[in-house]
Amino acid sequence: MAVVGAMSMAPTGASAAPAAATTVTNYAFQGWAYGTYANVGVAGVKSSPTAYSWLGCTRRTGIVRDRSVAGANVPNPSPVLKVGAVASRSRTYKAGKTVGMRSTNRVASVRLGAADGLNLSITGLSTTADARAVSGRFRTGASFSSVDIAANTGTPLDDILNQVGAGVGDLIKQLQKATGNELTLPGLGVIRLGKTRQARYAHHAFANAVALNVTLFGLDGKAGGSDDVNVTIGRSFASISDDVPSGVMAGNARVLEARVLNGVVTAGPISERSMPCEGTRGVVRKSATVGANLLNLNAIVAGVAQARVYGKQLSRGRAKAWTEASLADIKLGLGNSTLQIKGVVARANVARSLKGKIAKSTAGSSVASITFGGKAYKVPAPSQTLDIAGLAKIQTMVKSTTKSGITVTALRLTVLGEKTVVVNIGTAKASLRRT
Repeated sequence: MAVVGAMSMAPTGASAAPAAATTVTNYAFQGWAYGTYANVGVAGVKSSPTAYSWLGCTRRTGIVRDRSVAGANVPNPSPVLKVGAVASRSRTYKAGKTVGMRSTNRVASVRLGAADGLNLSITGLSTTADARAVSGRFRTGASFSSVDIAANTGTPLDDILNQVGAGVGDLIKQLQKATGNELTLPGLGVIRLGKTRQARYAHHAFANAVALNVTLFGLDGKAGGSDDVNVTIGRSFASISDDVPSGVMAGNARVLEARVLNGVVTAGPISERSMPCEGTRGVVRKSATVGANLLNLNAIVAGVAQARVYGKQLSRGRAKAWTEASLADIKLGLGNSTLQIKGVVARANVARSLKGKIAKSTAGSSVASITFGGKAYKVPAPSQTLDIAGLAKIQTMVKSTTKSGITVTALRLTVLGEKTVVVNIGTAKASLRRT
């Protein structure tokens, strides 16, 4: 069957075949692709992206990241979504006078609904994003498509989508006709139109493609419950920048996150900000959240949370950058078992000198106070662990370093029990690399 339903402008021009060896360019590249990414209706809970082909900031072409999985699951108590094999690729490339970043994702099959009941099935769902420079001029492309589509929804949609050669393009036409560009499949969920976006600026460009967004109803079969799951299916992203005279920067600030269910599902992060490859041109960029209630249970309630990043390219190879995650206060637990932590700041600082030496520090990081059940505890030193009534352990200033950067978590809370839960409060990461 012919591929149909391509959206927006597909990448054109030079081949994206990787070079035989890596080549350092005057551009910075970044990209990723994944098959599915889910957020549960319960605040802050999400699954990890499947087949996530992350390729971080680099000036080199010929770098390839391939990821694949045999099948993908999302955290939902109702088995109304089945995803087949997923394959993602992100790579930088050079061909003649063209250098670029391309990300692709392919999902072999997606079925919304039970195999023996109402369902919608899509085969060969794919996305592509490409950002490149051709003789110094930025070009972008983004698209998504499918091979085949079939419907057993009990609605007029079936007659349209079960025609020979029907694909995601035909589904999109129906979505465009529907109110709010979405279709509701009774008892199953809501399908929303995917999208592409491309942008070119003076010093950077990016392309983004999303195939479909789906909301799966929970056990009640209705929209709006805390057990609903919002799923992005098929995404590819690529970016390029030429404003990197002193190298590439990387890092992020994440205020609050928790790992549960053996790390398969996470809660948070609350307030997050990433460092662009070129830095922030000397401007502080920030994201803030006030009064986050993680899991909607009133058991983890955060005050003012803020993530900030800063990066500046200086002359003759010098550069400096920092990231910072801060939280005014947080309460964990209820009643007499409430743990309250105030004044958490995590800061990662990096700077490169004229001679190329990287200076790294966590100066500016701190934890003001820890209280449990109304009793104040001394904030533990970085090499020590504070035991809270045998229920939890607290570490502060958990650091790790690399040749080019540093990461610090201001406070790590490990909740003990049948299933261990790790809560990181304030994590900052920053690095500088020539290539």
